Amino acid sequence: MAHAARRIATSTQEDNCRATPRESATPGKAFALVPEGDIVAELRCRRAECYLLLGRPQDAFEEAKTGLEHCRDLGDRYEEAATYRVLALSAAALGNASEAKRWFDQA
Repeated sequence: MAHAARRIATSTQEDNCRATPRESATPGKAFALVPEGDIVAELRCRRAECYLLLGRPQDAFEEAKTGLEHCRDLGDRYEEAATYRVLALSAAALGNASEAKRWFDQA
């Protein structure tokens, strides 16, 4: 049962992610309207997750790094921890195990 639920959740998330990078108008509007806002930090983290699910770990890593800087500027520790996780997964997908561990240790 848990495996089926996880598979459904993953496929739904992957379906949502397929649209996200292409439909960049929404994040672009958020970046333009509230560039210092906390929603931008969350959007960057979610976009990085989508890139990772789409098999684009380098794009995921770069987006997450940008998001991490934003989280730190805001002092948003919750989103910062989520972003560390995406950075770690991206680094692992790029084949850099030691860097992945370093990001996981910071989360």
